[in-house]
Amino acid sequence: MKGALVVCLVLVNIISQGFAEEKSSYPIASPLANFKWRIYNPRSVTSRYAIITQYIANSSLVVVPEKIHKISVKKIERSAFFRCSTMNQIIFPDTVNHIGSSAFNRCSELSKIIIPKEVSIIRASTFFRCFKLNSVQISENVYSIREYAFSHCRNLKEITIPSKVTSIENNAFAECHSLERVVFLGNAPKENPEVFQGAEPTIYRSEKSKGWKETWCGRPVKIIADSSS
Repeated sequence: MKGALVVCLVLVNIISQGFAEEKSSYPIASPLANFKWRIYNPRSVTSRYAIITQYIANSSLVVVPEKIHKISVKKIERSAFFRCSTMNQIIFPDTVNHIGSSAFNRCSELSKIIIPKEVSIIRASTFFRCFKLNSVQISENVYSIREYAFSHCRNLKEITIPSKVTSIENNAFAECHSLERVVFLGNAPKENPEVFQGAEPTIYRSEKSKGWKETWCGRPVKIIADSSS
């Protein structure tokens, strides 16, 4: 009986460790001393959250903390990483739901970005002049890409636009000289004539999507077969 009890306790311990490891799968955050930050509405247990206001180090990899003093990080403030010229990759926790305009403006070495799943707007000039940016994964919850968001991203060759996007403002992809392929997963957003100013991509869209013509914002539109067909 005692032997069985010991086995059960060992199994429980192993399972508990497994859950703990799964729960802490987010990579180790960059030191808190590398950031300036503040707490919004600090006295409210239910509505308070942490805001990253500035990055003050020079690491190539930045891992934004999930929490600051047990308070969830939800916002990256405007221009928080402006001209961080040594950073080539940044990792966000799923808690982040707002990235301010020009947050990564002129981060000339940034090469890869995954927009957090709770972010719904890519704001003006967020990745302006990120010359080496070549890999972008936009959250499926994004519905608006604002002006100059990816302007002058010279190494960006292709990008996929999620199905909820209904608005792409002028110059969002201006001067993206290498941009060859833009895949839209949903219906045609409202046209703005200068979305691709200085760029010549081909637009690809789903056969089942609506509102498309032979061109969109002056660029040719081609149909791609749905994966389900």
